[in-house]
Amino acid sequence: GAEGFACALNEPYSPLRGDSIYSVVRHGRAFAIPYVEIEIRQDLISSAQGAAAVARRLSRALERLFSASA
Repeated sequence: GAEGFACALNEPYSPLRGDSIYSVVRHGRAFAIPYVEIEIRQDLISSAQGAAAVARRLSRALERLFSASA
């Protein structure tokens, strides 16, 4: 994406196999609301500076996503 994140469709998990999707089913699908699952590599947020940088990038990416879907 524009913020430099590597994005994949639920890699390496599969909702068809039931891998690690409790929150998606419980909070998204159960109420028929849009949802997104985000996984961040721990080494990117292992310092306060890294966490702040990822937070800024993620915030910009989500702002674009939500403004595009409105």
